Amino acid sequence: ATGFGEANTPAFHVNTSGGSTQQGSNGAFIVVNFVTEDFDTDNAFDLSNDRFTVPSGKAGKYFIYANIEFYQNMHDGFLRLRKNGSDESISIRQKFHSTSDKFMQQPLSFGVMLDLSVGDYLDLRVYGETTDSDFNVFSQKYNYFGGFRVSS
Repeated sequence: ATGFGEANTPAFHVNTSGGSTQQGSNGAFIVVNFVTEDFDTDNAFDLSNDRFTVPSGKAGKYFIYANIEFYQNMHDGFLRLRKNGSDESISIRQKFHSTSDKFMQQPLSFGVMLDLSVGDYLDLRVYGETTDSDFNVFSQKYNYFGGFRVSS
């Protein structure tokens, strides 16, 4: 069937595999550095600044998603989406059960619908509180950020 529906582009999916472990100071936010593009239909994700920017003519409703895993003795973690450099309404926080196991996986994820205009940009930040002096975001395929346009 043709002549109806949406193409769902632009669409992107990036991950941290192929990069270095990112370290954040205990109690601080860091911008997640994405290294690998699994796909980017409109070349709208810029790996140099870790941002998705809505291309010309592509304003609309977008489904945006992300997942980040920590591997520390975490007490508290945030996964926060920023729009145009400001915190967006989506901020996932989780208090973790404390353990002495430094390799306990602590995942945070979200999916959200957003109205985006041409030129709007999105990036992802994480925050961690740990008994260590810092927290790590490892270079893995399951640390990802993506999205696609649902409608104009």
